[in-house]
Amino acid sequence: MSIANLFFPNDYKIYCETINLSNLDGVNGTFLNIGFNSSSIHIGDTGTPQVYINEKMFPQEFNFSGAGPTGPTGPAGPVVIGNTGSTGPIGITGPYGPNIGGVTGPIGITGTNQSPGKTGATGAFISLPAYGSASNQSITNPLTIVANGNMVFDIGSSGTPVLNITAPFPLNQNFTIQQTGKYFYQIYMLGVPNVNVPVTFGLSVNSNTPETEHQFLSNLNTLGVSNYIVNGHGIINLNAGDQITLRNRTGSGTVSVSFYNDNGPANNVKFSLIKID
Repeated sequence: MSIANLFFPNDYKIYCETINLSNLDGVNGTFLNIGFNSSSIHIGDTGTPQVYINEKMFPQEFNFSGAGPTGPTGPAGPVVIGNTGSTGPIGITGPYGPNIGGVTGPIGITGTNQSPGKTGATGAFISLPAYGSASNQSITNPLTIVANGNMVFDIGSSGTPVLNITAPFPLNQNFTIQQTGKYFYQIYMLGVPNVNVPVTFGLSVNSNTPETEHQFLSNLNTLGVSNYIVNGHGIINLNAGDQITLRNRTGSGTVSVSFYNDNGPANNVKFSLIKID
């Protein structure tokens, strides 16, 4: 180790270009010279000591009033967390985000079949309408109906509305009932008996003799045989499937009646049935 490091460790260097090692053994009044040009360190009681550090005379040319070099950074102080501050004001609402639709979810599981519900109560019976009519015009002049025979309609139901009832075709005589119920009927006839008695016709059901309440009598001309008019109407209970005809009951079923077409084509017989309940 050098002498400079003995006296001035770590920070200084003794200025010396040439080291003169003479007089190294001097003690008790002798001195040790290191250097040249009067630059020397004298150790002992004689001689004038002189030290140069970094080419400056020590201590004459050194200023010790200034601050020393910056020391190392001290350790960090303790971290102290203060109390939570008060909540700040609510910020301005941001803009709406993009409208991006989500992915369609999966189809749900099919539900189980439930048992059928109870049968509802039977609804009220609704009567459907039914009607029909038939006509005679004596196209074959005259048209004669024998005693106790059924009226034949040469026109039948042609040209007239029919619903839910079977009306006679031309040159037929039967009406067939399709719905059970109460029926209103109306009769008009203009005929000439072969003897001078009132013309009588009645409503026959299923080829039975007409009941008295459903027979109708014409006027009587005392001057001799003439055209007699029969007008009649009534209400009768009929069942589905019944066959209805107009029966000649003139002279208690013993006199024939003829129907003439004297004034061109016109009805001389008209019979209508209308279901009312």
